[in-house]
Amino acid sequence: MKILLMDDHQLIRDVMKQYLEDNLDIEVASASTQEEAMRAISDIGRFACVLADLRVPDARGAKSLGLIVQANSPSPVILFSGAARYADLFEAEGAGMAGYIRKDMHAHEVADLVQSIVANPNDIPEEISFAHQTKLARQAPRNMPNRLPDCLTEDDCVMLAMLAQGARNTEIASRMGLNRTRVENKLRAIYKSLGVSTRLAAATFYNDLAA
Repeated sequence: MKILLMDDHQLIRDVMKQYLEDNLDIEVASASTQEEAMRAISDIGRFACVLADLRVPDARGAKSLGLIVQANSPSPVILFSGAARYADLFEAEGAGMAGYIRKDMHAHEVADLVQSIVANPNDIPEEISFAHQTKLARQAPRNMPNRLPDCLTEDDCVMLAMLAQGARNTEIASRMGLNRTRVENKLRAIYKSLGVSTRLAAATFYNDLAA
């Protein structure tokens, strides 16, 4: 069984390739650009699954990744990104991609999802489906301020908004499809980006901007 990982960061390619090959009965080919990915599909044949980063040097967003979807059809192509916005997800779905795996997931979680996908390519796990992502988008707090720091992703802003509204970490985790540990780690990163050290200070920062 072979899968393809397209990512322009060599460290991510190397680490994920080794982890997946060590823990699953699969072979991982890698590509750093869309051109390399297309060539791999042409040379090797259709892969059981393709994990494709949203931003590589020669891919202009999720829409252009439709070329990989067509080349690898009917096997699934999964968006593999750490900074996808909701607009990117909707565009990726329109391009025919099958789901979204976050780069900030633990390696064993990614491995579990990949194993499920290659075993049942017509039954994508619900937690990475675009329907699930759309549900999260509809649950996102409305009227978020437009002046949040550029260093925060859209997911960070949604998480910060829920925190400011008094949501506990378990509720944030449930609504965003994350585990509690990852929420805690992401909140610490948000605090650092905002230059604050406490939950209250982060909530105050957000509420001051929203006022």
